[in-house]
Amino acid sequence: MLRDGDDQVVSVPIEAGQPPELIAWRALSRDGHVSSGLIGARPGTPSPDRPAARATASAGRGLTVAALAFLVGLVAFRWGVAGRAWREGGLTPPGRPAGDADGFRSRAFPILEWAANRWWDALWVCVSALGVGLLATVLGTLWALDSRDMGGLLRHTRIGQASLAITVLGLVTLALGLWISRREDGDDPLPPVWQAAALGLPGAVALCLVAWAGHAGTGNEPGLNVVLDAVHGLASAGWLGGLAGILSLLVPAGLRLGDADRLRLVSASVVRFSALGLACVAALVLTGVYRAIAEVGEFGNLVDTAYGWILIAKVAVFALMCGVAGYNRFVLHPRLERAGLGLDEDDAGAARRLQSTVGIELALGVVVLVLVGFLIGTTPPA
Repeated sequence: MLRDGDDQVVSVPIEAGQPPELIAWRALSRDGHVSSGLIGARPGTPSPDRPAARATASAGRGLTVAALAFLVGLVAFRWGVAGRAWREGGLTPPGRPAGDADGFRSRAFPILEWAANRWWDALWVCVSALGVGLLATVLGTLWALDSRDMGGLLRHTRIGQASLAITVLGLVTLALGLWISRREDGDDPLPPVWQAAALGLPGAVALCLVAWAGHAGTGNEPGLNVVLDAVHGLASAGWLGGLAGILSLLVPAGLRLGDADRLRLVSASVVRFSALGLACVAALVLTGVYRAIAEVGEFGNLVDTAYGWILIAKVAVFALMCGVAGYNRFVLHPRLERAGLGLDEDDAGAARRLQSTVGIELALGVVVLVLVGFLIGTTPPA
């Protein structure tokens, strides 16, 4: 129980005449970390700490973040990038007749409709991963606390309340997705916008809840930090989920399109995604720097703590991602644009190279998300 309303001190009543020789304690912090210790321990007494349990909870929270990021990004890519590139007739030299764009849309429609099934498969993987992540989060936390009170965890803690709300949002996404995928327009290249909102908005709200339940919700200026952390998560979704969209939707469609139509679709999509990617990277850098300063505090904490070293590793991998993204943006993007505009037919091969570089970029993104999972499970020094 709290002592005199002081939320920093917990009192434990002890029966008179039976003082315990050893008191083992476990506590759950507001940002979801489980701490434990012993009072009155003698040398050789086993620690009550359960690293496997804490690792399970941290892995669950990391998987939850990754699943939500990819889910929201897949939706943004289909409606904001690939679908609009198809609707606009792809990237073509100026002066082409309007009927040429109609012909492209007609030829590409059934192929994009087929590729949408691959996109749905990727979305279902994200929803499934979200369920696994939430389950691991709750069970790992209870295991670390040596508790079976799931109801109390879900009702009275931030991590529990967020997990419960995200579960509801995930079920809403699943139900709406099953309904939309069975509609006649569910596989159209660019379905109605309300479908994008139905599939993407619950995941975006869930990312904000993850920020509220994590490190950002504690310490100084929690309101500002939660907002910045939410923006950081949404920017990650736009970038990483977009890369997943390229591999799950654009690449399968491109393999079935003729050379000219593939070039029109891929070049138009890359031009759109490059603009989105630049905005996401800028948001990631700005919010990431601020949040790193808030969580690390002094420079010495960067090299003297486990959290600091994991953060350094994350920044290093992120820098590699930016390098690959820069190659795509400043080398492949201009080549594809020139080929799409009919200025240099020799640049058409850049579409095939893009598949490899996007795969590398996405693999590095997965490494970043793994490191994010470690960061979530480590207490910030500040």
